[in-house]
Amino acid sequence: MICVSVAEPDFSKSLELVRQFPFVELRLDAADFTLEQVQQLVQAATRCIVTFRPGKHGDNYRSASMKAAIEAGASMIDLELDSPPGYRDNLMRVAKKNQCGVIISYHNFTETPGTDDLDRVFDRCTEMQGDVVKIACMVNESEDNLRLIDLHRKNGKKVIISMGEKGRFARIAGLYLGSEFTFASPSNMRDTAPGQYSYHDLQKIIQLINQE
Repeated sequence: MICVSVAEPDFSKSLELVRQFPFVELRLDAADFTLEQVQQLVQAATRCIVTFRPGKHGDNYRSASMKAAIEAGASMIDLELDSPPGYRDNLMRVAKKNQCGVIISYHNFTETPGTDDLDRVFDRCTEMQGDVVKIACMVNESEDNLRLIDLHRKNGKKVIISMGEKGRFARIAGLYLGSEFTFASPSNMRDTAPGQYSYHDLQKIIQLINQE
């Protein structure tokens, strides 16, 4: 399954994109949407993961936006493993109340840790009692892919992502090894992570594989 990541600051363009694809990730950190706009975007989507990465906005605004998305019918929210406990726990309660799934995620944009460290990260994510564990790491050497692929042996629903040009094939392999879905960009000009395929390119590759 392919989830298209939408990180578009313009509301009208975001609305167009969430309507265009059957499964999207809405990156609220890429924009300054009002709560009403957040709700409109979620309601326009067929199936929608909503995330709001830290950095640009304060936790109060992030929390209010995520809550608005949940109450508008988001399918899932993505919460970072190292989110402040109060922020994370409050949103998890709201999500549970509204039958919204929770992804607990870890991102490392620098490197892929060793096997023992990856196992500890995965276990920490599992302990948060979300619905899906997501691990995304930068692949600097081809061997890094093997450590990430190996995480598919862990129990529970998971999404394992190899970032970077050397990890592109593993984005596809994960779908056949147990990842719930993988991410793609709306087009070749709109990637939201290093090494991401466009939706149409990834769709063609998967179709070719399935024909074998």
